[in-house]
Amino acid sequence: MFLRQSRLAFGWLITLLGCALLTGCNNSDNSIVIEKSANEDIAVTPSRYGKVGDGLLNEQLEAIRAEFAMPALGGFIVYGDELIELDVAGVLVSTGQALVTKLDKWSIGSFSKSMTATVAARLVEQGLIRFDSRVSDVFPELIGKINPEFESVTLGPASYGDPEGQPSGHQMREGQWHPITPADRVDLPNVVGPAGLVSTTLTDLSYYLRAYLAGARGGDNLIGANSYTRLLTPVSPEYGLGWILTPNNNSFHHNGFTGTFYLDNSVLPEKNIAILAVTNGDTSNAKQAVEKAIQVMQQRFEAQHKDNL
Repeated sequence: MFLRQSRLAFGWLITLLGCALLTGCNNSDNSIVIEKSANEDIAVTPSRYGKVGDGLLNEQLEAIRAEFAMPALGGFIVYGDELIELDVAGVLVSTGQALVTKLDKWSIGSFSKSMTATVAARLVEQGLIRFDSRVSDVFPELIGKINPEFESVTLGPASYGDPEGQPSGHQMREGQWHPITPADRVDLPNVVGPAGLVSTTLTDLSYYLRAYLAGARGGDNLIGANSYTRLLTPVSPEYGLGWILTPNNNSFHHNGFTGTFYLDNSVLPEKNIAILAVTNGDTSNAKQAVEKAIQVMQQRFEAQHKDNL
């Protein structure tokens, strides 16, 4: 029975080991993981950006998108178990007219490392693997035969199956946005799928961050509270298992960069909020746009809840 269940978990075990037991995908590759810098904060004035519930988030996102010349920008705010704001602005493709929608799928890059960590923790809870398990421990018969199995594990990019209906990734070429197509061959290879090829909607991401927000506050949901504690405990000065941690450990996040999309987020358990923003471009402006969107959304939240903070 154990072996049968273990085979069902094989794909996710491979993703775990493909990330070198999670910590191997730390910050050594700056093309995928880009650290926040405290001195890069963008000053914002709360009164300029209104407050949650005033219907102006779309306007704010559009202003930020235009300021940093990005094709599209999206974001949301979670408060406790509630999604309190979500909106998007911009176009699917820089050369087209079709607008992004709240139902579109975005490529989330290295943010999926935290998802790999979560699945691994779930398998540990079920007794199927340990945090230090190796493929050879669970599948000794596959020793010397693993590479073909790695090659069969795929997740696919954002536009897979619907290339005209989802946000396109973009690269800046000769001063102009270039929408990425399969012919460009710039997508990450399938073998690193668990570390950067997941695509999903903002709403689904909000469910995921709601689960982590509750877990960081001692709750059980996707995994148990003890597992959340394990994943959010530093294994290096500023990195847990799938999450980048602040020095005082009062917040955590993980950004994602695919070369054509950029995402970041901020989970603040003490304030019971989580905020995420994503854009579909690759320039340094992408990071600045996402960071400013997160700060503006936090200011909007604090303006609404100023009497309770």
